[in-house]
Amino acid sequence: MTGEVERWATPHGAKGDGKVRLVPVDAIDLSRRLRPLDAGWAVALGHTMLGEGQRDPVLLAREGGRAGFRLVSGAHRLAAAHAFAGLSPVRAIVIGPQGAEHRLREIAAQFGSKNLPPIDRAARIADMRDLLDTGDLGDRDSGFSDDRVPRLHADRIAELTGLSRPDIERSLTLHRRLAARVAEMLRGEKAARSDTQLHDLSKLAWSMQEQIAYLLLDGARSVAEARATLQDRAIASSPAQQMDEFLVAFERMDPDDKRRALFQLARHLPEGMAITGI
Repeated sequence: MTGEVERWATPHGAKGDGKVRLVPVDAIDLSRRLRPLDAGWAVALGHTMLGEGQRDPVLLAREGGRAGFRLVSGAHRLAAAHAFAGLSPVRAIVIGPQGAEHRLREIAAQFGSKNLPPIDRAARIADMRDLLDTGDLGDRDSGFSDDRVPRLHADRIAELTGLSRPDIERSLTLHRRLAARVAEMLRGEKAARSDTQLHDLSKLAWSMQEQIAYLLLDGARSVAEARATLQDRAIASSPAQQMDEFLVAFERMDPDDKRRALFQLARHLPEGMAITGI
């Protein structure tokens, strides 16, 4: 770490001043998040951070007189630090209400460009929502369980960005549903320029999103085309391949899951055949 980074020895009572500091991960509340954590992406980030260090600080806010901090931005970096003990403390910037207001205006200025891709637009609106829930700017009990924005927050985001409330909530829906690893895969790519295609993708399970993202990067023209390709591949697999896939999956099951799998399999055996001892 450079000399510009200060260690936060006594977080309670300190005020956010915008400096980069070292903060223990156990002093940071990670619970109030709009998008669920992608554990696989966090682990991948952790391996990168172990090798290269933490390049970008997380953004924190004071918790209104409480000890510790609330995370504003950088959930997967913080989760990576939780997963790898060697990454604590983390580099962090702590802001108060004035810092939050300044950052709100910085983000809003980016909406002057009509070329802001949907993934980036969604991420920036999510950041604005988090910032408005910081300190004196927001209501601590407003909650992050769905895509609806408290009216005062929505009005402020609309005022700063020129977007309508439905547009704001649609962007938050995209941010929450699209897997973090998939957002990183597609960011800056041609495949991520279509708002409709991204919303179609975000409705799928995260594992399916990742498979389709690879196909989009490989030239698939749409989410529907990529899904059809995956379906065709599944149909084209031979019985021997299907058996191999089942055996691999079966070996990974714990004893209870193996018992349930065998029970289901026994129901489909030809007459006169049986599986005993389950």
